[in-house]
Amino acid sequence: MMARREGEWVLEQEGAMADDVGYVNTGPQGKQCVDCKNYEPSEEDPAVGKCAGFDVQATASCNYFAADDR
Repeated sequence: MMARREGEWVLEQEGAMADDVGYVNTGPQGKQCVDCKNYEPSEEDPAVGKCAGFDVQATASCNYFAADDR
């Protein structure tokens, strides 16, 4: 689950789940949420969106990144 803290989106800690996902607010170029096939951008603000039901930033990344071949 995502929560806003100090102006950034961060995973709420749920045991080892947050460590397993490895969510970071700023991912490397080419491996950001916006580049992932699982990212669903918000219609109101494309800088944020959803991934697996979680609110994420387009510039974030995680261990489950899967390149979008579009």
